[in-house]
Formats: sequence, C-alpha cells, structure tokens
Amino acid sequence: MSNPLVVIVSFTAEPGQEHRLRTELDAVVEPTRAEQGCISYQPYLHPNDPGRVIVVEEWTDDTTFERHIALPRSERIAALGIFAEPITIRKFTGGTTGSRPGNR
Repeated sequence: MSNPLVVIVSFTAEPGQEHRLRTELDAVVEPTRAEQGCISYQPYLHPNDPGRVIVVEEWTDDTTFERHIALPRSERIAALGIFAEPITIRKFTGGTTGSRPGNR
C-alpha cells in the first residue's frame, strides 16, 4: 500500500467574513468525507483569530485529492472572494525521515 497524502489547506477570511467562511466549510465536511479516497477531513479554527481556519485532509493518493479540488463545491469555496490572503495548500506524504521520537 502506498503512503497516503496529507494535505493542510489554510484559509484567512477578510474581517467580517469569518462566519461565512466557517459556514461554507461546514457545508462540505460530510460530502467530502463521503468521497472515494478521502480518509479524513477535519477543519480547525485558530484559537485567537476567528478568520483563520485550516483543514487537515488525508487522501489515499494525489489523484483522489486532485479529483476533490476539481469538484464544483471545492471550486465554489475557492471563488468566494472573502479571503484576506491567498488560500495555501501544502501536501505531505508518510515517508520516513529516519528518526523517531526516542530514537536518536
């Protein structure tokens, strides 16, 4: 089995748009979790900045993630026009670095 793809997507809403961002993201949680290839999908709110949200996603591979972001609901969120900063997408795989906690 190949390593899953972990994706961290960061959103920063413009002032006054925080609630709309959270509402839009909440609306896609369950449909996204039901997508083929989605292992997990979880939004997290910044504890001190209500306009900052990250979504930590895990996909079976890059192909399933790319299929996800091409869906109309993903494209709709990207096109909301409520962001103070560009949306960032960071991808990680489960490879090893050769060290683990406790092993030096």
